[in-house]
Amino acid sequence: MLFKDAWSEEEVSRLAITQAEMRQKLRELAFAASERDKLSLARFALVAGQDDIAEEISKDILFRQPRRGKALAFLGDIYAGRGSWALAAANYLKAAEAGYGLPPIYTQLGLAYWNLGRYDLAEDSWRAARRQSLGYAPAADYLKQLKELEGQGKIR
Repeated sequence: MLFKDAWSEEEVSRLAITQAEMRQKLRELAFAASERDKLSLARFALVAGQDDIAEEISKDILFRQPRRGKALAFLGDIYAGRGSWALAAANYLKAAEAGYGLPPIYTQLGLAYWNLGRYDLAEDSWRAARRQSLGYAPAADYLKQLKELEGQGKIR
């Protein structure tokens, strides 16, 4: 580890904050932040294992700007991480409809549909990602896997 001995245990203990303090600080920062910074704080909260705070911040953005595609997509990511595939799909679809239809959004939408057993909608989503960017490899890979499983009679 590069910084193994950079700080003493006493210094680390002095600087450490509790989960409750971190949650409160994230809420305070989000309250005063710009919309762009709120999305960054929501992403940080998710990485820090505070997905409920990330969801709270994202929903706050959407309360003010209901068609904010990036916030909708981020909410889709939160729900996908929880395995709430129907909510994930709904938010990815709203993000795409709001004009945030980037290849990764369509790919994530396809994965959500896949996990719901809606292989037809997954295929449509991955094809939409390919239409956005012909060189978008993840969508091409999922389409290839889908065709292989169909050929083996494992789906449809």
